[in-house]
Amino acid sequence: MTISDASVILVGLVTGYVLVSWLSSRRHDSGRSGAAPSPQHERKESPHPKRDDPVRARVPWYEVLRVPANASLEEIKLAYRRRIAEYHPDKTSGLGDELRILAEEKSKIINAAYDEAMHAVGK
Repeated sequence: MTISDASVILVGLVTGYVLVSWLSSRRHDSGRSGAAPSPQHERKESPHPKRDDPVRARVPWYEVLRVPANASLEEIKLAYRRRIAEYHPDKTSGLGDELRILAEEKSKIINAAYDEAMHAVGK
């Protein structure tokens, strides 16, 4: 490889870097110009609960408990027992701290769904 070949490669790399940086900055600046953000840049709500308030997940109780919306009281109780057993402290005690915290959050969500189901059924 000659010096002229190396210099052409170097100039090409620098030019590409500058071009990509310029295009990237234009893309970020276009969102700040006051124009409405494009749908791809809108922030979407996570379907998962937030760590600071895990009970407020907006998933319907019957989806959390994995029963039909018109489930009977017995079906709801059985589904609750099955779901809560998955995250019981005795089963998660040997896991790491992060997984135990996650299990506690899931337990809160399941308990909140059960309470909502009992209210919906009228108990």
